[in-house]
Amino acid sequence: TSAEFISSNRIVSNNNYIDANAGVLYSGSSNGINNYYIGFSMYHINRPKLSFRSDPKVNYNLTTRSTIHGGGTFPLNDFLGVSLSVIHQIQNKSSETVLGGAVSIKANKDLEKVTNVYAGSWLRVNDALIPYLGLEIGNLRIGASYDFNVSDLKSVTNSRGGSEFSIIYVKQKQET
Repeated sequence: TSAEFISSNRIVSNNNYIDANAGVLYSGSSNGINNYYIGFSMYHINRPKLSFRSDPKVNYNLTTRSTIHGGGTFPLNDFLGVSLSVIHQIQNKSSETVLGGAVSIKANKDLEKVTNVYAGSWLRVNDALIPYLGLEIGNLRIGASYDFNVSDLKSVTNSRGGSEFSIIYVKQKQET
């Protein structure tokens, strides 16, 4: 359903639609210490119709987006580890591939409240370099990254990229 109303001499459209998405993810470990995953997902499977104009006769189908991704975390020794990931997405005639990784350095010997420092970088192929720094204390990981344009897009963005900050909390299963 859709509804329209006029507010301050402009037409505002509200569009409601059903958007079907689905995916699968396999996660495993070869030795109980490392962790790897691979997944596939599809978005807008039913290709819902959208209207961005006040004319309800002008509709656009939202095209399906397909994503495949994988990666893993692999300890190198008692103090160093590496996390790697790759994602490839395709929608209509556009595609994006991002790949990279980070090294983790264990900053303490406390097994109950582990502290790790992360440093790494990802590459959005033909577009941006994305360095990353993170700090993990116990179940909380805080990270920061910045997209540096390396493509022709940097002339449009005046060589400014984008900042991203993350906070991840992992609730550990209570052992009984």
